[in-house]
Amino acid sequence: MTTNGLPSAGWYADPQDAAQLRWWDGARWSDHTTPVPQPVAPAVPAVAAAMPTVPKYGEMAPAVQPAPVQSTAVQPVAAQPFVAPSYTGQSSAEPYSAQTPAPSYAAQPYAAQSYTGQQYAAQPYGMTMTQGRVPEGTPTANWLIWAYTLLPLLSVFTLFAWDFEGFMIASVTDPLAANSMLLDPGYLLLSVGSWVIAAAMIVLAVLDWRWLGQQGYPRRFHWAWAILSNLVYVIGRSIVVKRQAGRGFAPMWATLAVSVLSLVLVIVWFAQMMNVIMAVVSTTPGIVS
Repeated sequence: MTTNGLPSAGWYADPQDAAQLRWWDGARWSDHTTPVPQPVAPAVPAVAAAMPTVPKYGEMAPAVQPAPVQSTAVQPVAAQPFVAPSYTGQSSAEPYSAQTPAPSYAAQPYAAQSYTGQQYAAQPYGMTMTQGRVPEGTPTANWLIWAYTLLPLLSVFTLFAWDFEGFMIASVTDPLAANSMLLDPGYLLLSVGSWVIAAAMIVLAVLDWRWLGQQGYPRRFHWAWAILSNLVYVIGRSIVVKRQAGRGFAPMWATLAVSVLSLVLVIVWFAQMMNVIMAVVSTTPGIVS
């Protein structure tokens, strides 16, 4: 049967491969193929050959007529449209494309899940490294860093322990006053105390650096920066701690406040020193003509 001059839908010999059949949907060739069924040879009946009768002594054996042998030649099978069996209960005459379509991948459970639902995709890039964080509630400061922060004030106060006015008056009347200044308690406290305070601050920085490691901070600002400046170490330490604990800027603000206060005290001391110098110069005959 033809439709519009075209063969009806069915399985026909594949024009591209003679070893298979291809489905013709009535208008064009589809992508569905199947192997060409092998011709089945008819069963050959077994020839029942009669057993010859054994003649008696002196008798002649009867002649045995050969049984007719049926031809075993295989009859050619004409190429007929092959109808694929239907496993869905539909008529086998329907083309494969008309049967129940295969489920799409979108219907599968794994296809319905989006990657954003996975744990690794839900985390932002900056939060994948959980090793850089410390547990909530981890302390960020101890008495070591606070002592380190306040020690610079002690070195400034030693300036006021030196009797600079007495030294200036003595130096005008006694040329050897400069040598006696080396034994002045205030001057010794100023000079030696500054070195002791600087060494103590380095020791405190080392102990504070070790304390941060004991608290579980994987990254720590190295204590060697304390040799350069107390501001450098405290600011660097506070930033590194803040990134891991979410807080820890208090020592930095305290250090900045101590630095401003120290600067004010130094300016006051310097102003007093200049007033003493001007007073000694103005009251000593022979210095100002």
